[in-house]
Amino acid sequence: MEEGEDEGCVVIDLSEYEEQIGEMKKPYKILFRSDGTATYTAKDIALTMWKFGIIESSFQYKKFDHQPNDETLWSTGGDKDKCFGDADQVINVIGAPQKYPMKVIKYSLKALGYEEEAENFSHCHFKFVYLPGKVSYSGRKGNWVGKHGDAVLGKCKELALEEVEKRHEELSDEKKQKIANKVGVAAVRYFLLKFTREKDIDFSFEKALSWEGDSGPYLLYSTARAHEILDKTKIEPDFTEYEEEIEFELIRELDKFESVVKQGYHSQEPAKLIHYLKGLAEKFNSFYHKCPVKDAETEKLAISRAAITEAYVDVMEEGLNLLGIEPLEEM
Repeated sequence: MEEGEDEGCVVIDLSEYEEQIGEMKKPYKILFRSDGTATYTAKDIALTMWKFGIIESSFQYKKFDHQPNDETLWSTGGDKDKCFGDADQVINVIGAPQKYPMKVIKYSLKALGYEEEAENFSHCHFKFVYLPGKVSYSGRKGNWVGKHGDAVLGKCKELALEEVEKRHEELSDEKKQKIANKVGVAAVRYFLLKFTREKDIDFSFEKALSWEGDSGPYLLYSTARAHEILDKTKIEPDFTEYEEEIEFELIRELDKFESVVKQGYHSQEPAKLIHYLKGLAEKFNSFYHKCPVKDAETEKLAISRAAITEAYVDVMEEGLNLLGIEPLEEM
């Protein structure tokens, strides 16, 4: 800017996109202040351009952690050269209050001539998550200590272990801990993802860790039950013969999986997949109560019902994996 209150600042002209961005006090955003310091806007735009591979960086990396999926998690500040960036699509998962700055990034890319990258940039926002007592935790206030995501996950694993110990005294301590860890992760992920992104979340340890109904542990239990049925039958599944309406209903429901995944992806709403899997588990529950596999009236029915059960396991495990929930074969 050559004059006015922002004289000496480097700015980006966004006047063409004021209507789409909204809330703009001025038709431009400051990238560098008159003293030469960069603003958050400039840094965010540069970071996004790096993610798309528009600009290069001199970052070097070090190992930060080892993830459950056996992949290494890296952070900057090391001495290793790694190839990150150059993404086809960038989705920033940040809270809903950041809608405005995310729009600024998107339309800044357009203003700079990166139309394709702007179209492939999106903000997957979410609302507040409240722990019991409806307290809003803040980094600035410092009242988050002991109330952050890792603490919640740790508490869920602890409570899950208590339940596993009640149900399976015969298991080794190592086995109990392994099951409890997976149940704890399932409880947290399912609970946080079952709400649409426009809703605040009141987290409940009791509801999240319920082994029945609308919860992650329920889906794990349902999948483990299906594995148990297949283990007991020990027959070669094949779709041949059906006679009960619930059998046809379950087959039709299984067939919807790919469509639901696509809907959830395009709308950036994991809740769609959550609700589908919950409904699928309920249908399977009705199925195995009414349609025994091992004790079916005929061999053809047993083989056919085993095929449905096997298909249910395949779909449920694929769905759980997409949600970051590791399935259990026994529970």
